[in-house]
Amino acid sequence: MGDRRVCDFVYIEGKSFEIEQWRNARLEEEVGIIERGRGRVFHCNITVAGAKWLGKLLCQISVNSMAIGTTFIYEDRHFKIKSTLRSNEWGSFVHCLISPSLKGSRSGCLCLPSGVNQEGWAMFGEKLRAIFPSKKSAPKFFSTHQSHDATIKKNVSFVEACVGSHGGRNPLLTIRSGQSVTGATWWLPVILCHYDGDKHWVRDKIRYACGEVTMKITQESEAILVFQDEKAKDKL
Repeated sequence: MGDRRVCDFVYIEGKSFEIEQWRNARLEEEVGIIERGRGRVFHCNITVAGAKWLGKLLCQISVNSMAIGTTFIYEDRHFKIKSTLRSNEWGSFVHCLISPSLKGSRSGCLCLPSGVNQEGWAMFGEKLRAIFPSKKSAPKFFSTHQSHDATIKKNVSFVEACVGSHGGRNPLLTIRSGQSVTGATWWLPVILCHYDGDKHWVRDKIRYACGEVTMKITQESEAILVFQDEKAKDKL
């Protein structure tokens, strides 16, 4: 294990999740996630690519309703991540089984609760995407196939733009990571953004330029934008 470079926390429904990024570590030890709650502690390692995929998945399911039992799979040289939507007496959660490719290595498990109105998933996904952003010149997204097998697929790009005036100043809209999640027909294009100004003005301005859009506030001045199709999203 190398030197810890980034450490951040997410708190959802009485659970805390510690996210670690390690410098000078092997690829399979670059990211560590520690889950603490209800008197138990779980720890697992994943790659940076796996953390980015998980962040995108959580952002997507936070705004799109998925049937309990739906499974999403990511796999690279070091790990296979099998994420399944489940529910119990406490509510909905994503059960993540992380299986190392190296024979003899133990699998890890994380249970990520949805939170109120799926805000826990949105917050966790946004945190992962903030810690592990893609390069602006070559952002990546993943696509799910009918088997729900998700992989890093291709490069896309966006233009940061929001024109107009409001109260004598221009509210600022920033696409923080420049990433989108698309795929099968039941996936919708999603963008994470930071805005400075009135959220209703920002939403209406985007709707005027791009058509219908759903704006989900994850925390103050930060939101997830959900578009009806790729053409609408590309107008932003």
